[in-house]
Amino acid sequence: MSERGAHLFATVQEYAELGEHHRTGTAEDARTLDWFEDRLRALGAATERQPWSFDRYDADGVVMVDGVEVTALPLFYEGIGEIGWTTPFVAEADAIPAGSFPGWSTIVQNARSAGASLAVVATRSASGGLVAPNRSPAQPAAGLPTLLVAGDLAPQLRRASVRARMVARVAGGRTSNVVGRIGGGPDRDRILLTTPLSGWFRCAGERGTGIAVMLAVAAQLAAEGVPLLLNGNSGHELVDVGAHRFAETKPSVRAIVHFGASIAAGEPSGHALRLIDGLTIRAWTPGLRETLAGAFAPLGKTLTLVPDADHVSPEAWVGEARAWCALDRPLLSMAGRFALFHTPEDLPERATTPALLERVHDAVLAAARILAKSI
Repeated sequence: MSERGAHLFATVQEYAELGEHHRTGTAEDARTLDWFEDRLRALGAATERQPWSFDRYDADGVVMVDGVEVTALPLFYEGIGEIGWTTPFVAEADAIPAGSFPGWSTIVQNARSAGASLAVVATRSASGGLVAPNRSPAQPAAGLPTLLVAGDLAPQLRRASVRARMVARVAGGRTSNVVGRIGGGPDRDRILLTTPLSGWFRCAGERGTGIAVMLAVAAQLAAEGVPLLLNGNSGHELVDVGAHRFAETKPSVRAIVHFGASIAAGEPSGHALRLIDGLTIRAWTPGLRETLAGAFAPLGKTLTLVPDADHVSPEAWVGEARAWCALDRPLLSMAGRFALFHTPEDLPERATTPALLERVHDAVLAAARILAKSI
């Protein structure tokens, strides 16, 4: 194990250990913002906070299956109220990364026909675990309080005694984006490096790998004298609210590098982990196609060039890049999904390795150097 790989992995571990949940507006979120700002200051950055408010879904619930408690998570922004111990309506649905489950209206209709005040839904996925979808505070809701459980429990739910309770409300929430600057001069001379900071559960592979790689790339570029604008934004699981809030400030920068979801996450390959198949790398960088593609060739990944006609269209991008594209600056974006995405099992030892982190770091650093020298 190289020193760099060990350092990157240690950063992922630090992030994951900040709390069981990295949800926006929570105590864990506050610790994460402090930790990230400290890491930027350690690089020599002058930092500031961009506070913002939102409607926080404050909810908790318990599901008992044949008298045994199972891991459960509220379906955010779906329903409010206090529901005491009851026999819930049980259903199953295919896991999704964001929004409403396929067939959700049918589930709601069937639950209401059954007279249920609460639903328990098993999330079907490749992992068999509990999968949380990102949900916007503006998400249209049917008003049925719902608790999510692991997909593997679906057969048991159909034949077992299931009891559940839940309390949920919407309250005023506050959080911040963290902004840092390294080097002098105006923002128009800087490269923006940006990553989300929040998410479901410990999100080591989904979130921690991007944070670790961004911090290490920032350290190297700063040492080489590249002026940087650094941004860590909360609100990812609220459908990228924080990224949009920062993009609304319209920072005028030379170029943007987006360190999105799961950029150095792994999936099983024999007794080891290999870089996930679901990683997408997209760019709008006029004139730099061949050189940028070469930077990512060692990863075995293809760089997708966004056409000039589409480069400010959110539909052409993934994740927070849908916010950054509106700035109309050269943009490099990496994001992906994998089996542990949005699950409680997304832990450092299961989601990544020092070797994977180092490989991705080296590729992104090479690409960022190209942007810094050529734009």
